[in-house]
Amino acid sequence: MRDALCQEYAVPAHNFLYIGRFSEEKNIFTLLDAYNKAIETSDEWGLILVGSGPQKRAIEEYIQKQKIRNVLLPGFQQKSEICKFLAISDVMVLPSVSETWGLVVNEAMAAGLPVLVSKRCGCYPDIVRDGINGLSFDPFDKDELYSKIKEIVEKKHDLRGMGEASLEIIKHYIPERAAEVVMETIKLVLRESE
Repeated sequence: MRDALCQEYAVPAHNFLYIGRFSEEKNIFTLLDAYNKAIETSDEWGLILVGSGPQKRAIEEYIQKQKIRNVLLPGFQQKSEICKFLAISDVMVLPSVSETWGLVVNEAMAAGLPVLVSKRCGCYPDIVRDGINGLSFDPFDKDELYSKIKEIVEKKHDLRGMGEASLEIIKHYIPERAAEVVMETIKLVLRESE
């Protein structure tokens, strides 16, 4: 199922995922620069940016101008479609310089993903355990974000184990939503395997 979805969206086998508004406080340009530098010698990883907003056109132009490879911009997606992007992703990234909480991190963890989260996100101290279910970084330090992405690309972390830890941690925070996301993903997987 995952391979079929990767083919459908023309993305690599491994992907970083951002879901949210395309606006200044989300720090997407820093993410793009760090990702681009980290994958210079690898075609195995992609970046999926789900969402829309005032910076959409500038982001599209920047990707083209900088020739950043393997970036998918599927636009705004309904909740029912988000599970597809969670299913083809390996790590959720939230690079915001300001974020009250970052509910999308909860949702990614409920789908069994490791998370790479800015220390400026409200959820960071509560649900991100560095080296256990993900990694954190200073959103104003492009080099730190680059080094975290590079570590992931170079397989220096057990992403499967981190994803399992995410599920364990998040079940204590939003059991109803966690069950809903997991069930949506399972239904999608079962439907695709038929």
